[in-house]
Amino acid sequence: MPYVLIVMTFLGGSGAWDPTVSIQEFSTQPRCEQAKEAILATFEEMNKINTLGRPTYRQILSAECKPK
Repeated sequence: MPYVLIVMTFLGGSGAWDPTVSIQEFSTQPRCEQAKEAILATFEEMNKINTLGRPTYRQILSAECKPK
């Protein structure tokens, strides 16, 4: 059964306040869960650096795998 990873994120900072929803389909639940863990780890790493050179704020509001 296919699963869908739904990730809701928020980026805030100087001049940018933007919620975003991303959706990706996976063939199995384990693959979906692996992708979810990778996204969470990536966001944790991204929060350690400031690519814009000004105050920014990134947060994952929700990340979950749902049956399609």
